[in-house]
Amino acid sequence: MRADERLYVTCAKRGWELRSATAYEWLNAVARDPDRLSGIFPGMIRLGDVEAMLAAMEMFDDIERRWLNTARKTLGYASGRDWWRALNLIQVCVQEWTFINGVLLLKGCDARKMVLPAWLDAAYIAKVKNMKEDEFKRFEFDLDKVPAGATGGGAAARRALAAFAAD
Repeated sequence: MRADERLYVTCAKRGWELRSATAYEWLNAVARDPDRLSGIFPGMIRLGDVEAMLAAMEMFDDIERRWLNTARKTLGYASGRDWWRALNLIQVCVQEWTFINGVLLLKGCDARKMVLPAWLDAAYIAKVKNMKEDEFKRFEFDLDKVPAGATGGGAAARRALAAFAAD
């Protein structure tokens, strides 16, 4: 996803254009509410769409479920990876922000200027490059964990579990 690329999603029988965002803004959107991802959706809708969002809230009893599903799909698309891997990696990056951001800034990777997929790739490398094999397998296993109550994972989760169990 390019920095200037517009992101369109569908929720509550309507299309929504989300604000363009840097990796830093995506990280903040996820960190704001990692369980419901409301920082992504509806948090990243354009200000001109707030009235339409309020109307949608009145039309649908299950609007929060719709928002969560939309936010998950949006995170997957914007990050270029499964939404749960992106969520888990972002949570690690936020928890270890001083180290990961510092290492990346020294290498010229600025989250305030980069798109999310590129920054996450750099953060992943910064995190795993000095890991021993067992640490790496555990880290991969943790990235592939689908949050409780969510669906997904499938083949990726089985591969991670098989690789972890092989040791």
